[in-house]
Amino acid sequence: TPFPGGDLPFVVADWEGAAFHAGIQLVRQGHRRIGMLEYHERRPGLLAAEQGLKRALATVGVTERIKVFHDDRSPVSVARSLDLAFGLKERPTALVVTRASQLLTCYSWLASRGIRVPTDASLVCLANDSWYADLHPQVCHYLPNPQTMSREIAKRVLELVASGQVARDSIRMPMEYVSGATIGPAPGGHAAITLPATAGVPLLPATQV
Repeated sequence: TPFPGGDLPFVVADWEGAAFHAGIQLVRQGHRRIGMLEYHERRPGLLAAEQGLKRALATVGVTERIKVFHDDRSPVSVARSLDLAFGLKERPTALVVTRASQLLTCYSWLASRGIRVPTDASLVCLANDSWYADLHPQVCHYLPNPQTMSREIAKRVLELVASGQVARDSIRMPMEYVSGATIGPAPGGHAAITLPATAGVPLLPATQV
C-alpha cells in the first residue's frame, strides 16, 4: 500500500479489505473488543488494516474498540504486547495479527497462559505462510493470489518498457479467506449476530484506484 501523497503506480494486496472481512467474522461472533498486533513503524498497509477493522465494528455501531499493540519483530516484544493486552481490565476477546512470526509467538504465549483458542480468545492472521498447515487448531488467515498479482505487475512493467509510462490504474488485489478453527463466540460478550450474507466478502474484481 503506498504512502500518502505517493504518485507511483502500484499493485498491492488489499489489506483493508482483508481486515474488514476479518472484523466482520469476529463481529458476527459477538466480539467488540479486538486487539491488533503490528510492527511499531506505522506503515500504510497496517494503517489500512486498522481502518478495515474499524469499518467492520462500525457495522454494529462500535466506533473505537480497536486496541493496537506494537512490537519490534522480536518474540520478546510480541510477548510483552500480549502481556499488556491480556492484563487489561477489559482485555480483547479476539486478536488480529499481521505477520506470520507474530502468529507463532501468539500460539505459544497463549498456550503457556492456559488461554484456549478459540474458547477464551479468537485469533485471525492477515498474513500467510506454508507452515500454517501444521498448526492446531487451524488458523483463520488470508492468502494473496501470487499468479494474479504477478500477472498485473507484468502488464505494467511491459507497458512501462513499451511506452515509458504506466497508464493502467493502480490496483488493490483482494485476498482469499482461508477458514480455520480459531474464531469462536466472544466469551461473556455480546450474542452472535447475523449480518447480510455479502457482508465482509472480499470484492471482486480487484479494486481500481
